[in-house]
Amino acid sequence: MLLLSFSMRLSFYILIIFLFAPLTLASEFSKGTELYNKGEFKSALDIWLPLAENGNTDAQHNIGQMYRNGKGVERDYTEAFKWFHMAAEKGNIYSQNNLGHLYSYGLGVPKNNIFAYLWYQIASLNGYKRANKNLVSLKSEMSLAEIQTAKKLLKNYTKFLFKRIIENES
Repeated sequence: MLLLSFSMRLSFYILIIFLFAPLTLASEFSKGTELYNKGEFKSALDIWLPLAENGNTDAQHNIGQMYRNGKGVERDYTEAFKWFHMAAEKGNIYSQNNLGHLYSYGLGVPKNNIFAYLWYQIASLNGYKRANKNLVSLKSEMSLAEIQTAKKLLKNYTKFLFKRIIENES
């Protein structure tokens, strides 16, 4: 009877941990947001960095924003690109749009309208309306050949993502 009681208690504790762990992470993220909004950028970074390193795309995006804008860290577009890319690969639409921006203006990466088109289009397809506006503006600067190349790249990238999703599920 004591063994059953112990295993039931252990199961209960494990269940509680799994139920409340996401809330704890969300509250940590929110704490970072509060600090950031108060201008305590380094403290916000201290909270977001472990979350970002563990795959939290919102934290990754916010760290990218900090590097892009020089808030609490020295402005570094290359570092911003790194964090935006991590989040964008996992579907963060704001980071996808920001990658388009970095490529469009050559910030932290060589200027590349084809890659800018790719990331703006991905963000737009994922529902970010501002990305569509950015895409329209970018197209006016691109040749027809560049747009066709970007569309081919987008098609190949989409195939790559679907393949990766399928591989991860098996």
